[in-house]
Amino acid sequence: MRPLISCLAMALVVVFAAPKFAKSEILAMMNYESKPADSLKALKLTGARERREGIAIIDVDPNAPTFGKILADIPLPADLVAHHIFYDRTMGKAYVTALGKPVLYVFKMNEFPYRLKRIDVPKCVMGEDVVFSEDNKPAFPK
Repeated sequence: MRPLISCLAMALVVVFAAPKFAKSEILAMMNYESKPADSLKALKLTGARERREGIAIIDVDPNAPTFGKILADIPLPADLVAHHIFYDRTMGKAYVTALGKPVLYVFKMNEFPYRLKRIDVPKCVMGEDVVFSEDNKPAFPK
């Protein structure tokens, strides 16, 4: 009887103490771009800087001390005009489409720092969607 009570007591300690030691994050990934100098002039804003474009990883956990802060910045080419971020079926890779350029960028989600790989997509002018087949391969011309 005593070993059973000891096991139950340890199980209760684990159940109630584990959440205090468990740590998880709620992160969001979004693309951004700074406005070109001409559009800033139209808004009567000064202090125009060099155009920047990239992907920001932001903490969106309202209980985290870093809530709302940018945790990582993945720069993209300043002339890219990134459009959408798509994830493969396993969430292992992210694909970034572009407007007005026949290019797609991909990076592995589990390798930090992220390393962007450029994939040329001839004849594509508007990178709108990426579709993955059942075997998790992206459907685009090689």
